[in-house]
Amino acid sequence: MIERLPDSWCWVVDDQLRAALAAELDVELAPDHPLAALPRRILARCVGRDDVLVSLDWPRVAEVHLTWSRRRERDARWPACTIHSSMRDWALARALDTR
Repeated sequence: MIERLPDSWCWVVDDQLRAALAAELDVELAPDHPLAALPRRILARCVGRDDVLVSLDWPRVAEVHLTWSRRRERDARWPACTIHSSMRDWALARALDTR
């Protein structure tokens, strides 16, 4: 696990917030979405964006951009996600991102 999250990211420590984010993700995932059949746990979120960091089959994680449609997406490309082999790889990708 990484010690410090990139700027604008924070750990999700509130169980109610974690449950709300997980519920939205569950609703949005189409059956053929890459994350649909994987175990998922919300770890962190990006403040000011709709992005969450999700633990998958450890050590893999995914950065997911929630749509907040509150419905199942028809297109399996949404919610957009990038799967990383580890938290370290995700943090390195974040460091290289200029958004």
